[in-house]
Amino acid sequence: MSEIIGKPTKCSKDTKGCFCQWGSKTKYYYKCGDKSARTRARAKADKQGRAAHAGGYKGATEECQERGRVYPYKTGFRGKA
Repeated sequence: MSEIIGKPTKCSKDTKGCFCQWGSKTKYYYKCGDKSARTRARAKADKQGRAAHAGGYKGATEECQERGRVYPYKTGFRGKA
């Protein structure tokens, strides 16, 4: 399995319970504290990310690098590399 660069899969908790998510849309919920359920939820979210990249998705960072610009996250730097 190749590593996806860009948006990582995140696992968190909201008012509905624990979930894993890639990007900002679908959340894969699992029972909090259940390690095997968390592993399955993370696998589903990772699969969503791989499908997005296979379908042509390029993260903002990758698109900027192709254009010769670097826009690092959480910094004020904006300009050519």
